[in-house]
Amino acid sequence: MKSRSLYGIFQAKKVIASTELCYLVEGYTDVISLHQAGITNVVASSGTSLTEEQVRLIKRYAPTVCILYDGDAAGMKASLRGSNWCFAKG
Repeated sequence: MKSRSLYGIFQAKKVIASTELCYLVEGYTDVISLHQAGITNVVASSGTSLTEEQVRLIKRYAPTVCILYDGDAAGMKASLRGSNWCFAKG
């Protein structure tokens, strides 16, 4: 179920935990591109609708999340909504 999973979490969780930082992107191609560039503490929400379950999953591994959604209107709106979720959940 998309609302409860994060693309790339299995591969990234150790690095996320050790760096205490998770980069959150929109899609799986963003994850792949960042991995190819050497940035491996990255996961995707598979769209712009970040859920409470996904925030909880990130929080299990890192206290800090950096939301890197697309710069279009939908991505900017989702970044604000997602950051509000993250602040609300600590």
